[in-house]
Amino acid sequence: MDNIITYTFKELITFIDNKVVVPEIQTDLSQSKIYSMVASYYRYIHHFYSRCLITIAHLITDDVDEYYLVDGQHRIEMIRILLFHNDY
Repeated sequence: MDNIITYTFKELITFIDNKVVVPEIQTDLSQSKIYSMVASYYRYIHHFYSRCLITIAHLITDDVDEYYLVDGQHRIEMIRILLFHNDY
């Protein structure tokens, strides 16, 4: 069953910080890539939201909910900058 859940940027960051595990197999964050994405956001804001999909796997094992970041690690860090560090 496919589920799509929408969050505001602030709701997403709160959810990620409190519930989501970033697996060790994720690639290292590239600060230059993140800053490039922030600049792109400001240039193409009207097209941006369609490209801001974050993929999180939700697993339920023995009645325990677990969430794992599958795709979007750089986008999440870009969102943090846009929300909290606009002076990058």
